[in-house]
Amino acid sequence: MANNYTRYNNPVLHRPIERAVFSLQTLTNQAIWISLVAVIVLHVAVVNVGFLQDLFDTTSLTATEWLYAVVVASSVLVVEEIRKAVVRAVWRF
Repeated sequence: MANNYTRYNNPVLHRPIERAVFSLQTLTNQAIWISLVAVIVLHVAVVNVGFLQDLFDTTSLTATEWLYAVVVASSVLVVEEIRKAVVRAVWRF
């Protein structure tokens, strides 16, 4: 499950090493953000809406399971940003 959420990070992570994802420039590509929100909404619907659960053979998740999935998926983003910061720091020397 968490592997599916790490894919949401891909459009955000594929940025030049000089740029951190936690900057205002990340917000400039409106099409990516609209598509990410749409995919997340659809994913939540498939997991929580009864007829979609039947159609896709999914089951509801508890709040703890959702939190676990989001934390694990977000860890990819955090680790990548730390790696990029270390590389930038090494380049400065």
